Amino acid sequence: MHLSVGDLFKGALAPSLILVILYILYILIYSRVDESVAPAIKTKESYKEVAVEAIRVIIPPLILILTVLGSILCRDCLSN
Repeated sequence: MHLSVGDLFKGALAPSLILVILYILYILIYSRVDESVAPAIKTKESYKEVAVEAIRVIIPPLILILTVLGSILCRDCLSN
């Protein structure tokens, strides 16, 4: 049986997203139960400034991940 890498990535996409959602829910629930495991950020900056900085830092790795996976999946779509 021959499977392309693109097919393997497509098959792993839904389970991966489900796991991400479950991990996020676990962290949110666990941090609500025991607040010492995820203390609040104490900073002089406003929440908006912290959120903008977090988004600014996340964008480059996110672009890299989407570019690599997108190129694999699109290349596989074009070859069929």
